[in-house]
Amino acid sequence: MNHMNMKLYWRIRNAYHCHTPLRPRTQYDWLELGVKNNWCCRPVCNTHDGVPMSQEEEAEWEEGNDPCQYVVRVDEWE
Repeated sequence: MNHMNMKLYWRIRNAYHCHTPLRPRTQYDWLELGVKNNWCCRPVCNTHDGVPMSQEEEAEWEEGNDPCQYVVRVDEWE
């Protein structure tokens, strides 16, 4: 695991263990935790809306570069 992955792992782990709920966390709980901590955005439709870009990514795109956008697809969303 690289340095950035370890930092993210510990941020998520600490956030989870500091606020242990009385029930197991659901996908919604994890998503809300990520949105509140600016680790991710709310779900979007990639087909119709596209993946949101930061201002830095938009500027890079406009300059003709191809910025990476990391995407996580959540399966079996209820």
